[in-house]
Amino acid sequence: MVSKMTFYKYFNNKTDLVKYIVNDLMDRAVDLYKNIIQSDLPFSEKAAEIFKMKISQSELWGEEFVKDFIHADPELEVVVQKRMAEISRLVYEDFRIAQDRGEIRKDIKLELILYLMNHLRELIQDQGIIQLYPNHIEMIRELITFFFYGIVEPSK
Repeated sequence: MVSKMTFYKYFNNKTDLVKYIVNDLMDRAVDLYKNIIQSDLPFSEKAAEIFKMKISQSELWGEEFVKDFIHADPELEVVVQKRMAEISRLVYEDFRIAQDRGEIRKDIKLELILYLMNHLRELIQDQGIIQLYPNHIEMIRELITFFFYGIVEPSK
């Protein structure tokens, strides 16, 4: 428990506290992302790790936190939207570099790839898909494999 005096020494109100939490969570996510993108992994593994990180970050935030604090306060929604736009630009630029290097197919729009990556999280929460797998990890692994490699066996 923190006294009111201590709280108001650091924050003007609840909104300032939530802004601090949001910025801290996003800063940590960016650091994790940068560690992945700067690693020596092949790009397909980096992308898979980024996807897994997005899932764990969304679970960390939780639906209640987003609903009760972020969506309930227009000022906080603006903060989150600004930070998400910054992160999207960072990811787009890193994926563009990967595409220039030939690590991502040049015949697919980066905007489509990023759009689909952002919406794969919805599939992970779909009960119809969840029931197909014995556990969450296997489901995520297969969705990632499908996303990156499709349904066709690789040429030998």
